[in-house]
Formats: sequence, structure tokens, C-alpha cells
Amino acid sequence: MPETEEEKALKRAIIERFISYGKSIVGDDWGWQKLFAKKIGILPSQVTSIIKGRVNVGPAIREKLMKIGCDIEWLITGNRMNDSSTLSVREPAASYEIDEKDKRIKELELLLKERNETIEKLLRESIPEIVELVVEKIKKRNLK
Repeated sequence: MPETEEEKALKRAIIERFISYGKSIVGDDWGWQKLFAKKIGILPSQVTSIIKGRVNVGPAIREKLMKIGCDIEWLITGNRMNDSSTLSVREPAASYEIDEKDKRIKELELLLKERNETIEKLLRESIPEIVELVVEKIKKRNLK
């Protein structure tokens, strides 16, 4: 489903704040993206992908940003954590939607993992039975 204009605007705003934060940490000289990536503990290509809008600032990167002092509430919504003067009705809802999507992704990943484990278990249990049936058929064929 294509992004709505509101979603595109929210994404652009997050990217602008991400860039602003990065430059405030390492400066805006040439190569700031590489320095920022190193500071966060991610690959420079990941910073580039975020800036170009190819990937979102996901939970793992948000956690790394938080560890170096980034106000994640501000990054996502534009509101400072304890700044009641900039509260908005729409922006926290967008943050909530992102959190809900992250939660849903984790649920789906868990379901996928459980499904794969079930398939592997069934295969491990079935293969000996299948081998036994094949061996029996071969024996019967050889006896004829």
C-alpha cells in the first residue's frame, strides 16, 4: 500500500531530525555520516539508507541512539520528552502507530520462528519413518 502524504511528511521530518542530531553530535564536515555511524555503532551504509528514506529508524537503531543521548521522543515526534509547550495531538499518535507496528513485527517474527521450528521437528520425526518404509519396500521387492 503506498504511503499517504501524511506518512511521507512524517518520514521526512524524522529524517531531518536524524540528520540534525547526527550533525550536532559529530559536526557537519564532509564525512559526518561515517563518523555518526561509528558513534552510533552501525554501518555508514545504514545511515545513508535512513537519510535516503530507504529504511526507517527501527527499534535497534533507536536503542543505539538512546544510548548516546538522543531524545527518541523528539526524533520520532518532534516533541522533547518533558516539553509540554510543543505537545501536539497528531504527532504522538504517529509515534504510537510506529510502536504498534514494531510490536506487530516482533509478533510476526516470533510466529515465523515457531512455524520454522515446527517444520524442522516434523521433518526430524518423519524422516526415520519414511526411511523405514522405503527399506521395507526394497526388502519386499528383493524377496520376490
